[in-house]
Amino acid sequence: EIIRRALAFNPFQEDVQRDVMRMLYLNGDRAGVIRQYEALRKLLDEEMGVPPMIETRNLYDAIINDMFVVQAPSDVSIQTVIAQPEAAKSILPFVGREAELEKLKRDLGSSKLILLEGNPGIGKTRLISELIDMQVQAKKTVLVLQGVAHELEQSLPYQPIIEALRGLFAKPEWKLLSTQLDIEAIWLTELARLLPELLTRFPQTPAPSRPVEESRLWESLLQFFRALSRRTMVWLFLDDLHWADNSTIGWLGYFIRHVSSWPLVVLATSRPIEGQINLMKLLQTLTRNDQLAHLHISELTSSAMQQMATALSPEHDEQLSGWLMENAEGNPFFLTELVRYAFEIGLLKTDGTLDAELINTSPVLPATSQNLIASRLIRLSENARHVLHLAAIIGREFDFDLVQRISALSISDALDAVEELQAAHLIKALAGDKFAFDHSLTMQVTLKDMSDARRYSYHRQVGETLESIHQAELDPVAGLIAYHFMEGNLPARAAAYAFRAGRFAANLAAWVEAVAFFEQALFLELDDGMHFPILLAMGAARFHKGDFALASRDYQRAVNLAQEEQDWAALETAHVGLNLSFLPQARFAEAIAVAKALRESGPPELALCAEFIWGAGLSVESAHPMEAEVHLREAERLLHQQAEYSGTITLTQIKYQLASVVGQLGRGLEAIELYREVLDRLEQGQGTLDILRNIMLYNDLAYHLHLIGDASAADYIQTGIKLAREKSSLSHLPYLYSTSGEIALANNDLDAAEKYFSDGLALAGQIPIPERIAGMTANLGLVARQRGDAVLACERLRTALNLAEQLRNHHLEVRIRIWLAPLLSSEEALPCLNVAHTLAEQHGMRSLLDEIVGLEKNLSHRL
Repeated sequence: EIIRRALAFNPFQEDVQRDVMRMLYLNGDRAGVIRQYEALRKLLDEEMGVPPMIETRNLYDAIINDMFVVQAPSDVSIQTVIAQPEAAKSILPFVGREAELEKLKRDLGSSKLILLEGNPGIGKTRLISELIDMQVQAKKTVLVLQGVAHELEQSLPYQPIIEALRGLFAKPEWKLLSTQLDIEAIWLTELARLLPELLTRFPQTPAPSRPVEESRLWESLLQFFRALSRRTMVWLFLDDLHWADNSTIGWLGYFIRHVSSWPLVVLATSRPIEGQINLMKLLQTLTRNDQLAHLHISELTSSAMQQMATALSPEHDEQLSGWLMENAEGNPFFLTELVRYAFEIGLLKTDGTLDAELINTSPVLPATSQNLIASRLIRLSENARHVLHLAAIIGREFDFDLVQRISALSISDALDAVEELQAAHLIKALAGDKFAFDHSLTMQVTLKDMSDARRYSYHRQVGETLESIHQAELDPVAGLIAYHFMEGNLPARAAAYAFRAGRFAANLAAWVEAVAFFEQALFLELDDGMHFPILLAMGAARFHKGDFALASRDYQRAVNLAQEEQDWAALETAHVGLNLSFLPQARFAEAIAVAKALRESGPPELALCAEFIWGAGLSVESAHPMEAEVHLREAERLLHQQAEYSGTITLTQIKYQLASVVGQLGRGLEAIELYREVLDRLEQGQGTLDILRNIMLYNDLAYHLHLIGDASAADYIQTGIKLAREKSSLSHLPYLYSTSGEIALANNDLDAAEKYFSDGLALAGQIPIPERIAGMTANLGLVARQRGDAVLACERLRTALNLAEQLRNHHLEVRIRIWLAPLLSSEEALPCLNVAHTLAEQHGMRSLLDEIVGLEKNLSHRL
């Protein structure tokens, strides 16, 4: 009581807080210890935004794991020994894994993904933990970031990565590290999509804006880990990778390809990979590239079990090892359960004594871990079993507050139940007020311990409680709530949250997860009125994912629904928002088909929308610029005609698309005039362009100015580059670099030109943008030609021509043939130009046609 009064003057004195915790424990009040720690944790979090000190956390872990030892006092004060919580993880000695441990140590500096694969309970995570402990004992500074993929969260994008980084933010060393990170603000902005709290930690960081690009998000994670690894050795440990979401798996492949020279280790564990198609593809790719260190963990050998028996009972090791081998399968988790059972029934004493009579006469439990776990569940009190059932519904990890709130138990009763579960080794404490099942097998057995009716009821309660707790920020947990309502047999409520989760995933460019949630919402939704927005959102997600045929099907279904409901304005808004100008080349047939359907079957109000989409699609495809101009001119006519038009298409958007088309047709001066008109309209507030088109406006204007030798081209392209960097638009920098390189090439600054083209090619390959890969390769061919290296120039231009032909980008193909022909022999040059001539005539490329005719005349003179 005296120490409590002293603490009241300053509750932030953690040494005094630890004194109170020790005395509560010595008084037999373990629940009081937990309450004291929780009060301190919340106080520090709310007032200072920091966790308790490591000494306080260690003391708490030691007490709740029964590892707190009081030594005989050597003086007036009480001396304590605090064991690390890792020591309580297993009652088995670590034996039989020496070879695996040595292989792991050899692979640490390989820059490969180190994957431990094996059956549940085989000891994968324990092996990694031992490896980490060895680094600590060797006094090597290692920053370990651990993220666990959970079975119930495998549809939520990037969850293991988010968990690993939030674990970093909770570490004491993060405060200093955060002041030392050398990382550009644009990457922190992108990273804030996953971790909004970064905007608070780095207040100068701009908030992220739409649209989101998966490539930028991936690159931001890469840059963040790179900045960390410049300060210290980093280990990224992803546990249970077999349950990871598709976005995490996709990013992991990207990450491994870029970490070859960093002080960084990437570790993962997985069950045998069966059916996880994306994970299998990743591992196959990494294997081909020699970027995977694959270690299969098998059952313990009989000699290892003999060692284990000797460590547990030196005088009776033969008898004990025989019993273990007879009733176990070499699985460490199962062996742990078996040894714990032996201690519980008195077969094995803590001093190593073995009851020889009991080992021969006691019935042997059926040799399954399920039965061993179930035998512990039977002995639980009613409250403890109730809490364990709720925890299993929540997932492998759970918050005490959430369980206590749903269970309707008092805090004291809930704490008693949690302590009982810890004493039974069914759950273990994590940081703060979080707990976890000791193993996924324990959770599976617990789930089977419930009736269907109880499971339905618990799922509903968990969904409703999550809904209440997170009402201020539902999006990140919408997928979980949808799952619980679906499992609780509430399809309508599940559908609403699945739709919400899909939109949240789409905001992270996690297209696979977004589509899965939208499909779930569509399947569950009983109200036909919701089908339209779900189909539109799903079509957009498939569109960005690259599944254009499926996207077209979704949009067509939405068109049919809109026709039935006469909701034309909503349909127009949706289609104009497709950003057709920024899709991969030569993939517009489906989008144009949708436009045709709108033109043919929609009302007159949608004709403008249809013509605009049709013309925009053709303009980007670059195959039919004359036809594209016809549709865009018609859209412009319809816009002027409809004085009362209130849709989303603006004259500014139409003028921008027209400028692109007339530029393709070789009418450069007209294109420049249109681009400048668009710029003027934007400055005067007459219409808007999305940020990506705004960036490309500067690029396209600079390109056409460059073609006529106007020096202002350099200023416009630098403005575009600056804007792209501010908005972290990686996918458009290659275009800007290409134009910058062409301007430098025209000024005979070959070094600058080569650097722009090389940087652009690297970025285009990283994203990837096939059309820019072809264009940049051709540009590098022009640099080689200007340097006088005809052989290298030919090689690069032929490679680029190949790519352009595959993409069916006729404008680029014609341009490359014009560049290539003068480097070829007369016999090769003539067929090359003939193809270019035919394509230019077919697609109305007037200025290029004049250039081809000139080359053909020169070739005739040569012949």
